[in-house]
This record gives sequence, C-alpha cells and structure tokens, in this order.
Amino acid sequence: MVCELMRIVASTLLPENMLPHTAEFKAPYPERYSISKGDSGNGKHIVIRLSLQVCNEPNRAYYQLAHECIHTLCPSGSRNSNNLEDGVACYFSWYYMDQYLGVKNQTPNEDEENYLYAFDLVSPILNSMPSFIRNLRDIQPYLSKVSIDDLRMVNPNLDTNTIHKLLQQFQ
Repeated sequence: MVCELMRIVASTLLPENMLPHTAEFKAPYPERYSISKGDSGNGKHIVIRLSLQVCNEPNRAYYQLAHECIHTLCPSGSRNSNNLEDGVACYFSWYYMDQYLGVKNQTPNEDEENYLYAFDLVSPILNSMPSFIRNLRDIQPYLSKVSIDDLRMVNPNLDTNTIHKLLQQFQ
C-alpha cells in the first residue's frame, strides 16, 4: 500500500528524483525528514513517521501517510507551512481514501480544527479547478513560498480574503 501511494503522489505531483523512501511508526505526531548524504543516503530519500496512535487504525494510518506525502513535495526542513499546503495535504488524504481505498468522507477529526479549516479553504478551489496545484507548482514549487501574485496568476477569480487565508501560517 505504501508503494502504491508513493507511485500516485509521484506520478501526479512529485519530481521523479524525490521519492519517499520508507514509513515508520515512531513519532508522537506525523512528520517527515530527508536522509542526507551523511546519513548513508543520497539526499533524495525521505522518511515519513506516523504517529504511534494509528498503528492499530489502518484508515487513520493511510490518511496520515497520504497527508505527509504532500509535505514531501517541498521538504523545507521545518514545520512551517501555510494553510494552502496543509489544506492540499488534507484534500489529498481525503481524495486518496475515497478513490483508492473506497473510504468515504474521511476528513480530519473534528478535534483537529486547524486541519478542517485548511481543508475547507482548499476544497472548493480544487473541486472547481483540479489542475490548480500542478499549475501553481509550475510557477512556485514550494507551496509554503507561494505569493499573492502566484495565486492570482493561476486563478484570477480567487477573492483577496481567501488568498490571505491560504497564505497565513498553518496553526
């Protein structure tokens, strides 16, 4: 299942030379990190850690894995992302669960208000314009570095309020 998920992400969103390498259950919360050349890697491998709480919850594990795969699009080495990036990660998780696993309506938990907020911001945009992220990444590959002008170039119909909310730091 991990290999299939990686193939889906790679074929739609990732550069061919940057593929997630492995997933493990270790962290108190999901995260990802690159294996540098000094760590017996070639600098192009990424490890995704899922939270220990999902070890016995396969659907939550797949959801977290799909979410973290989106963050591998632009590994910055920090936890700073904006609502756009985390909203896209939530949307991809929802899409993956629905389309590939047949799990309907798998969204962030209600107690994860920040993820629901980001998901709700991004969903209408991606539902109306599926190529939005691919087009945006043609201009700026790092979602956390997208500008107002980048968003307007890809979708001139986005209102100013939505743009500012998308670019706010994810809380």
